[in-house]
Amino acid sequence: MSKFRDKNGNVLLDTVRLLLYKKKVNNVQYDTFETGLYAYGSYATGAPTDWAGTVLNIYKPTEFRNDSDNDTSIFKIAFDRTGIYAMRFNEEGVSQTSWVQIVSF
Repeated sequence: MSKFRDKNGNVLLDTVRLLLYKKKVNNVQYDTFETGLYAYGSYATGAPTDWAGTVLNIYKPTEFRNDSDNDTSIFKIAFDRTGIYAMRFNEEGVSQTSWVQIVSF
C-alpha cells in the first residue's frame, strides 16, 4: 500500500492498485469484471468494433456514491484503432448501457 499526500500532509489516496494486464479475453463484456486491463482480439464477442484492442475496467468506489445510490457500477473503457468507447454495468453484471463512442480516431 502507498499513501499519496498533498503539500499539507493530507492523505489523498491510501491504496494503489497496479493496472496490469489480467489476461486476454474472448468476451469483452462478460469476461472482464475485475479492475484492470484486458486485451481482446479481432472479432471478440461483446467488443465495440471488430478490431482488436484493450479494455480498462474501473469500479465506482463507495466514496463516490450518494446515500440513496446502492449500486456499484463497473465502467468499461475500450481502446482500439478506431476510437475510445465506454459502457457501464451494475455489480450484478447487467449492462446498464451499450458501447458509446467517446473519441473517434
